[in-house]
Amino acid sequence: MKRRKSLAIAACAALTGLALAACSSSSSTPSTGSSGGSSSSTGTSSGGAEAFNAALNAVVNPSTKKGGTLTFAESSTPDSFDPGDTYYAWVWNFSRLYATPLVTYVSAPGKAGLSLTAGIATGLGIQSANGLTWTYHLKHGLKFSDGEAVTSADVKYAVERTYDRTVLPNGPSYFSTLLADPTYKGPYKDKKGNLTSVTTPDAYTIQFHLLKPFPDFNYVAAIPQTAPVPPSKDTGANYQLNPISTGPYMFSSYQLNKQATLVDNPNWTPAEDPQAQQNATKVVIDLNVNADDVDNRLMACGHPNGFTTGLAYRSDRPKEVQAAQSLQSALAKVGINVQLHGYPSGSYYSDFAGSPNYVHQHNLGIDMGGWAADWPDGYGFLDEIANGNAIVPAGNTNISELNDPVVNNLFTQATNPKLSLAQETAIWPQIDKQIMKDAAILPEAYAKSLLYRSPHITNAYVQSYYGMYNYAVLGVTS
Repeated sequence: MKRRKSLAIAACAALTGLALAACSSSSSTPSTGSSGGSSSSTGTSSGGAEAFNAALNAVVNPSTKKGGTLTFAESSTPDSFDPGDTYYAWVWNFSRLYATPLVTYVSAPGKAGLSLTAGIATGLGIQSANGLTWTYHLKHGLKFSDGEAVTSADVKYAVERTYDRTVLPNGPSYFSTLLADPTYKGPYKDKKGNLTSVTTPDAYTIQFHLLKPFPDFNYVAAIPQTAPVPPSKDTGANYQLNPISTGPYMFSSYQLNKQATLVDNPNWTPAEDPQAQQNATKVVIDLNVNADDVDNRLMACGHPNGFTTGLAYRSDRPKEVQAAQSLQSALAKVGINVQLHGYPSGSYYSDFAGSPNYVHQHNLGIDMGGWAADWPDGYGFLDEIANGNAIVPAGNTNISELNDPVVNNLFTQATNPKLSLAQETAIWPQIDKQIMKDAAILPEAYAKSLLYRSPHITNAYVQSYYGMYNYAVLGVTS
């Protein structure tokens, strides 16, 4: 997933520049935490000024108190708030407030936060004996925020709509590469909506039929793309303006790329998703607030005699701007003329660096980006940036367009269900080495994010999977 980018958090605060503060005065000194590192221990911590990094392995200021406004600030814009059309890590995290997938991650600090657990399903998926079918059973009594019952057909439809990259260009392409009918065009073009590789034997059962065994499929089911969408309420690209909720909160207003306000979902109960909480009375996210970004990686190509090429970067991320300018200066010394092209974060992958046609037409030989694992193993990290079958017309995250048969074959080998964990793990360094031989990806920086933690935020801890605070459980003190 595209990251590493964190939201600043304030408790009922008016934001000024980069400053974040609680709306009530306090003599406490705001404490901070770093997102680098994790711990297997868990616990709670409350009272007094908390130590630096306290939220890495413990819950800071635990509380179940209801009330207050939880305010987030984002320096740029989301690719989309549609759970089926996003690939930014912070949006995946934020979406837990309003969209619950089949499977989710345990809400806990430390290594426990990397573990999968039930979302709207009753448990993890059940794999068939031949490894080609995964079955999930939905919890009974689930409702959308508008009161309509959630059924397995709504989950199937959510998956179907991700196939049409002309309407929903963002997000991973695991379903279209793993499921048994990869040529399906999506429900916007195929009005019958018949993705035959996903079946719904009854209102509470959904089955995924694969081309070949894929032992990591539960991780795919944990991606927001499996959060149910009612077909009658789908508005295509505009669904992001008011996604129908299956989480603790629902959208009450959204000024595109400016501000969104979420309020309590009256049809949500903790039994639907025990990993999320409904602590704050209201959630507000302000967009396009000036702030530094974090992770950058460079996608580059070379030429011995020098040349002119374009470099794409996100113009609303100050550190990425600086990195692009520095690279331009450095390459000029060896005869490479780099022309800088800045684009907004929200459409960077859908319209610019992630659109192969645009990249080719505008001579973008170097594309900057950031990355972290979709789930915690080698496949979850490498597939969408290095596998040839991950290249798509829009929302493309394999921005080097690497389609090396050696790399592709190693991915195929790694999904062999007969391999032991040690044998599978041994393949990932081979892929790394081949990518370096191809000069397809240049890791430019591994950044640590300084996470501000207001003293009025409750239940604060870093969830290892996201590398940021777990937004699904935060609350606010009065």
